[in-house]
Formats: sequence, C-alpha cells, structure tokens
Amino acid sequence: MQAKTENLADEIFKTAEKQIEQIAKSIELTKGLRQPIVIDKNNVIVCGHGRYLAAKKLGYDTVPCELVDDLTDDEIRA
Repeated sequence: MQAKTENLADEIFKTAEKQIEQIAKSIELTKGLRQPIVIDKNNVIVCGHGRYLAAKKLGYDTVPCELVDDLTDDEIRA
C-alpha cells in the first residue's frame, strides 16, 4: 500500500500551526520566553524557530537570543 501525499504540505502546515499555538500558550502561561533563541553570527536562527514564530504571533517586538559564533556550518546543520 502506498501512502497518499497529495495533501502532505497542507498537513505539515496544520501540524506546524498547532505546534506554534501550543508554544504560544506556553509562553503566555510562563509569562514570557524562558529559553533564548539561538542565532549564529549572521543573526540566522539556529534553534528556536517555533518559539520565534509563537512570540511574533503574540506581538513580541524582541525576544531573548543567544549568539553562537564558535560553531562551523557543519556543526550548525547537525
């Protein structure tokens, strides 16, 4: 049996939206972001994409970030 994938992109988007909603609720319950978003030397998010999108959805103008400038591109992708 072969899985149907015609609506896979829609399902992935819905799942991501649900996760962002859950993260947003967690941010509200804990009165803010407790874990910083990790960025590289070019201000690109390495870890914390969901937290960033949830904070943006909640109207945050700024979020706590931690700069990691000692990692290679391979280490970041790992």
